[in-house]
Amino acid sequence: MRSVFRVSCLLSLLLMSDVVGVRPEQEAHDTLHSIASVLELSNEEAATNPQVNAVGTVTYVDHRWGPLFLTEGTRGIYVSAPFTEVKKLQFGDRVRVHGEVRIGDILPIIGNARFESLSPPEEGVSEPQLIDSSDLGDLETLDARWIELRGLVADHYQYGTRTGFVLAVAEHLVKVLPAEPIPELQTREALGTYIRVRGQAHCLKEPDLGIWALEILVQGDSQVAVLPIDENSRLGDGEKIASVKEAISRSTRRSAIVAFTGQVTLRVGKRTIFVEDETGGVKILAPADTDVSQGDFVKVIALRKDSGFPEELTAVLVRKTGTGAPPAPLKLEPEQILKEAPSNRFVQVSGILREAIKMRNSTEMRLTRNGVTYYATILENAGLAALLDRSKEVELTGVCDVSREEPGKLETFSLLVPDANGISVHSNYPFWNHDRLESTILTLIAGGLVCGLWIVTLRCRIRSQRESLVTLQRRAQTQSELLERKTDSFELQKEQLVQAQKMEAVGRLAGGIAHDFNNLLAVITGNIAMFKLDECKGTSKISHYIIAAESAAARAAELVRQMLGFSRQSTLRLEAKNVNDVVSQLFELLKHSFDKTIELEKELADDLWLVKVDSTHLEQVLLNLCVNARDAMPEGKGRITICTRNHRDRDDGDFVAITIRDNGSGMSEEVRAKIFEPFFTTKNPGKGTGLGLAMSHGIIKQHEGRIECTSQEGIGTCFSIYLPRTKESEAREEQKNAATDRDFRGNERVLVVDDETTVRTVARGVLRHYGYHVETAQDGQDALETVVSKRFELDLVLMDLTMPKMSGNEAFHRIKSIYPDLPVVICSGYLVDLDAFAREAGFRPEGFVQKPYQIDEMLATIRGAFGGLGDRTSGDVHVGR
Repeated sequence: MRSVFRVSCLLSLLLMSDVVGVRPEQEAHDTLHSIASVLELSNEEAATNPQVNAVGTVTYVDHRWGPLFLTEGTRGIYVSAPFTEVKKLQFGDRVRVHGEVRIGDILPIIGNARFESLSPPEEGVSEPQLIDSSDLGDLETLDARWIELRGLVADHYQYGTRTGFVLAVAEHLVKVLPAEPIPELQTREALGTYIRVRGQAHCLKEPDLGIWALEILVQGDSQVAVLPIDENSRLGDGEKIASVKEAISRSTRRSAIVAFTGQVTLRVGKRTIFVEDETGGVKILAPADTDVSQGDFVKVIALRKDSGFPEELTAVLVRKTGTGAPPAPLKLEPEQILKEAPSNRFVQVSGILREAIKMRNSTEMRLTRNGVTYYATILENAGLAALLDRSKEVELTGVCDVSREEPGKLETFSLLVPDANGISVHSNYPFWNHDRLESTILTLIAGGLVCGLWIVTLRCRIRSQRESLVTLQRRAQTQSELLERKTDSFELQKEQLVQAQKMEAVGRLAGGIAHDFNNLLAVITGNIAMFKLDECKGTSKISHYIIAAESAAARAAELVRQMLGFSRQSTLRLEAKNVNDVVSQLFELLKHSFDKTIELEKELADDLWLVKVDSTHLEQVLLNLCVNARDAMPEGKGRITICTRNHRDRDDGDFVAITIRDNGSGMSEEVRAKIFEPFFTTKNPGKGTGLGLAMSHGIIKQHEGRIECTSQEGIGTCFSIYLPRTKESEAREEQKNAATDRDFRGNERVLVVDDETTVRTVARGVLRHYGYHVETAQDGQDALETVVSKRFELDLVLMDLTMPKMSGNEAFHRIKSIYPDLPVVICSGYLVDLDAFAREAGFRPEGFVQKPYQIDEMLATIRGAFGGLGDRTSGDVHVGR
């Protein structure tokens, strides 16, 4: 949201480069000689840009940003001029302005201005127009006027690097933005101060900005004066406390001003007092110099606390009107208090003292009665020693403190008792009563259980340490053997060759994947064309086209992910799957990659058990085996068969078997025994690295499975992969979780950052559809400036990593350095290792979304960044956001 002031600032910056002077086509216009005559022009008349030669007084000038207002009487006008002209002026200067009229957002403005100081100066700033609450109903008549307001400081807000405050004028709230800081009004202690403000009125342009409809631009502390509170002014009606609390609960305003009378029931410390009348009680944070005590009658003028309940107020004025005896307490049973929740009332309740803990200046007590446990705080310890020697039935008199969140569902409450005078003893109980006997027996039982558990734990720990010692000895022996066989250079070379083997596999697949990708693009563009050309416009047909195009786009995105997965190392991402799906996808890929002289067959078993696999890694293993089978074909001709089946092993359990058979040249027993060793290959130099089967063997081991090979020379080779069956209950639980966690709606404010306009448009449309408020930025620099200027209007940033001007990585680091608590979700078309990214950037993002966007994945990640699916942040309007 932007106000007229912000738009005017931008206009001023644009006009700095204007050439001072009058265009030839403007010379024929009549010249206006007063500010009033300019303000009376219509938009059509202002559009002709008549010349201005008028006299006015400077009532607001900002040498940093350039805004300037001139006033004639009490009517003012915004003037746009180069900085060199603005810097010459000071508040109160009487000047002649030369310029041209331009259209403003509400009233005309003067642009391309230059100034002439009047010498000797005439009389300074005139008296402003005094505005009361009745004048704040028609804001358009106040725009650009030189006015005076009187009210209470109700809150603060931040505008860039400057701090403004909110003025409460009766039931109206007005923003006040000083050009220079006013230190005495920037502290929390200034809340409730009654002040007079003189400044330039500025109406907000957009009608949907909520409660903020007016801003006052103030030159400095010379235009602000602190006044004594007029307690007879209508800051609130002196009603009963119950009606005041009800009115506050119904109010939508953030700071409500109230006035009421009552009697002090308790004072805690220097500032906290409790006041009540016959209708209810309230807790007040009073000024430190308030001189009242228990029994005094007071008149209170107060503000509701920003985050408090209706029973908790910040007092502006507490005036003593009389004194008397403390009010008679309400005699209640504990169950009545839980049901009625008489918060902050002076009550009397009985109970059995179960525990008393003496603090430095107070005593905490736990009591029970009729099955209800409650607590009490004695604020002074004097005279309590005789009450703490044993359990007693006592009667307490004090202020009741209960939660107001769910009346009628309270589990406990507490009392604030001023001193020992608020306690009376009814009867003594014997030392060995039922409660103490029961607690002693339970303590002995618990002690025996703890001793037994400690003995068992100690024995288990000794056994575990022995086993760990044996394991460490074996591991040390194994590590010693490995260190003898491998060197650091060997490991580095191995990693490089693994990556080379992966890239070799990608190269072999490039032709087939390009063919598949073109087919998918044809499906997408064809369905979009049919959608545009279809004359019947039937809902079912349109839905069919959209579903077909969406399915093809999802398959294309999956192909890209597979390519990215082949081109880099990654950890396993295990999911419960039917391997028939993985084999079927690979089979379609191989049909377009292998020569037609190779016959491909598949035999897939029905009712196949589920296994937990990483689809990308399993596809890579199967691809390696199929490529080896193809290379083993004599003269490039032969048949490859892929089979799946369930396999039950009596000793090891249930497995799913994947078999790849070929009728190639086969291997000798000597060769077959070495095929899984790294760098062993029978291919010619330049045709292979010897790491394909070694890597495949390692991947299957990571899946807790095994791979076996049988072969005969001249007949062919058969590779069998055995993957352990996953429990059906675990798979169903994963499906259940995936099916139920789909509540993606929210109402937070999200900044979408992407250099592609179409991508920003799609993301903004999706998020707005699901209830979010969306801002956009076109690059990292734009995003950083938006976050700095609108930090308190944003709840999350969704940022691409590849952008011009400033990259997403740099923008992410800068944003997190300034606002580490602002959630940032990154997105990219490349695979991103979040751990490596966090180490490099210095901060960890709250989530990652793979591009192209999958809507469910993007929304789930955003919700997760707010604390999980189903969480919602408050949508209330806060000052300064």
